[in-house]
Amino acid sequence: TFWLEKYKADRTYFGTAKMEQAGNPTALYEGFRHILFSSLLIIFLLVVMWAGAITDENLWLFSLCLIALTSWFFWGIGYYSVFAQRYMASHKSVAGVKLLSTQRPARIIGIYVKGYLLVSLILGAVAGGLIAAFISNLENADITGEKLVEWISFLQTMEVLMILISGFIYFLIFLAVSVLWHVFVLLPIWQHKAETLSLHKVAGLTDIRQRSRDEMEEAEGFAEALGLGGSL
Repeated sequence: TFWLEKYKADRTYFGTAKMEQAGNPTALYEGFRHILFSSLLIIFLLVVMWAGAITDENLWLFSLCLIALTSWFFWGIGYYSVFAQRYMASHKSVAGVKLLSTQRPARIIGIYVKGYLLVSLILGAVAGGLIAAFISNLENADITGEKLVEWISFLQTMEVLMILISGFIYFLIFLAVSVLWHVFVLLPIWQHKAETLSLHKVAGLTDIRQRSRDEMEEAEGFAEALGLGGSL
């Protein structure tokens, strides 16, 4: 985590000023403790189960502990991610200007959980409403017997059209998920990061000037067009 971020930061420029990444890689071990301890306890529980110490009477307790430790493990992954970002950001500097990040792991994890729930609820409500409307119309139309056979035959003759409609629905769902994800997850996270990031010793900002563009050998327009499929 540390050396990859340092490699990228030390090759990043803000105008004429070069960014510098300071800090100590061993400082990130503090944020890793939740992953470490939960992993050790999960391994311990699995060893106990392998030894045959789990009975029908204590199976519920074992299951409860395993669920709790697994939840702690995933919490640790989120905690370490935020801790590492906060530490690395707080040890960056540009032309003597120091960055300070105070983002909170609980806040970031809460945004993810709430965002996932909202996206799932909205998509589930829309899908449930469409399915209910389709079933209701199907019942009102009283499509049974010969009418049902005729309807199926009609759909078979429109195979190409159905494939196109299915593809359109797929991209529509993909687009809806992407939009909701940006609204309920990415935007609140970046808002929190912006609100908790501050600059100190800003006198060096007056010495920064705009830098001339880097020479590019490849075709920029074509390279940018290649990303169009990914954005869709």
